[in-house]
Amino acid sequence: MTRWTRQHFIRPDDLAIAEAHAMADHGLGAVSFDGPDDAPVWTPAPSIEGQGHNPVRLKLCRTRGWNLQAASTALNNRAARAVTRPGPFGNVFSDPASAFGFEAPFYGAKITRWANGDPQRERHALLVEAFAIWILDSYEGEKQSDRVRTELPGLNLACFCPSHLPCHADVLLAIANGRDINTALPWRTA
Repeated sequence: MTRWTRQHFIRPDDLAIAEAHAMADHGLGAVSFDGPDDAPVWTPAPSIEGQGHNPVRLKLCRTRGWNLQAASTALNNRAARAVTRPGPFGNVFSDPASAFGFEAPFYGAKITRWANGDPQRERHALLVEAFAIWILDSYEGEKQSDRVRTELPGLNLACFCPSHLPCHADVLLAIANGRDINTALPWRTA
C-alpha cells in the first residue's frame, strides 16, 4: 500500500511559488506572475543597498528547500557562513542582562535615542554593542577576533536576526574585511 505524504498533495507550482516568495522575503529579488500560465518569474536583485560585490549579511531561513549557499551565490557570487549560536561565531550574549558590564553607559543612552522607542531594536542594539565591546576589549574576544580575520574574510555571513535590526554578524563582517567597526554600530555615530 502506498504511503501518502504531504509531497503527494503539493503541486509543483506551489513549490515554485513558495521558493520564490522565500527568496523575495530575504531581499534576494522579486517575484512576478508574468510567466506562461501565470507561473512565478524570479528576478534576482542586483545588489543589497549598493553593496555591489562586497560581503553582506544574509538572513537565515528555515523554509524547506531554501539553501544558504545557493542564495549567497545568486546574490553576489560569494560563499556564505552561518554565524549563529551555538556555533563558534555566535553572539556570546543572549539577553541584555547577561551583557551587564560590557555595555558602556554612554552607548546605552545613545542606543536608546537611536532606537527611537522601538524595544526590539533597542534590545538588538544593546546585544550587538556588548558583543563589539567584548570582542575588542577582552582576551577571549581578541582570540575570537583573530579567528574571524583568518576564517571569515570574503564570506557572506548569515544569522536569524531580521535584516532591519542590528546583528553581531555586522560586527563580524567589519572585522573580517578590515573595515572600521563603527560602520556596524550606527548609534555610535548618530
